Amino acid sequence: MTQSGKIWLLREAYGAALAVVIFWFAKNSASVKATRWVFLLALPLVASRSFTSHAVAVKENTMVVVAADAAHLIATGLWGGGLLTLFGFSIVA
Repeated sequence: MTQSGKIWLLREAYGAALAVVIFWFAKNSASVKATRWVFLLALPLVASRSFTSHAVAVKENTMVVVAADAAHLIATGLWGGGLLTLFGFSIVA
């Protein structure tokens, strides 16, 4: 039960709960509002990866470094998702 192991278990449980929410939203409503909620609920899952990265090993200003790493991970995901969206729109157009 190391710190990484505990965080991994919490991330797995949160991911499973998020999957249930996604399936529920997909079954009951396909609205833009539901998509936004799923997006917002997925952000902590992405950002929590920073608690098992090298950012935690920094001795001074640990929370600043972890927050910067989390922001970097979120921005990377948005960039990658944005590229796929632009690619999809370019095929349709």
